[in-house]
Amino acid sequence: MNNGLTSTDVAALAISANGHIFAGTFAQFGVGGGIFPSTDNGNTWTKQNSGFTAHDVNTLAINSADHIFAGAAGGAFRSTNDGDNWTDISSGLIPLGGNVWALAIDTAGYALAGTAGGGVFRSVQSTTTEGITLSAVGYRVRGKHTVDLSWSGGTSTDVDIYRDGDVITTVSNSDFYTDSIGVRGGNVRYTYQVCEAGTQNCSNEVIVRFGGPPLP
Repeated sequence: MNNGLTSTDVAALAISANGHIFAGTFAQFGVGGGIFPSTDNGNTWTKQNSGFTAHDVNTLAINSADHIFAGAAGGAFRSTNDGDNWTDISSGLIPLGGNVWALAIDTAGYALAGTAGGGVFRSVQSTTTEGITLSAVGYRVRGKHTVDLSWSGGTSTDVDIYRDGDVITTVSNSDFYTDSIGVRGGNVRYTYQVCEAGTQNCSNEVIVRFGGPPLP
């Protein structure tokens, strides 16, 4: 069963919904290691490390969308195309690029990572929900600041609208909201974010400025 499995120190195994098997391996004296998938029930293996910059794989997990997650001595990685390519998702882990010993996906799709010395971390967004993309346009109505927000990607019934870190309202997820701030004057900026109501599944932050020098 080891045909093609050139690194035989196997620390983790996971099986996707389509029956593909993934082996996470350790390097030997800095050589080898990484991820090996098998599409024929373990008869043959092929190393697929495109974008996977770590060598020693400690743990593997698969979410309900069949995305594969790997915890390694070098951070956490994700593949959304059956292991063909990997993306480093270690941002926010402490220490960055440290040792991820354990991974798990909860029923809502959030990823949990157990690290060496940094404790447990949880993803800001569900791994099974499309991220929310927010854009904003600021203008004046009778001299008063007004901002049109538009977004896509949210799946909840309601969303929380954040301005400068505080929820200003919860509205129906209609992909559009106008914030009539009622403030006059210039050299003022507002930071907006939209989140699925009551969750941390949030959009990117967008800054709108009235007056003052251009944003960098």
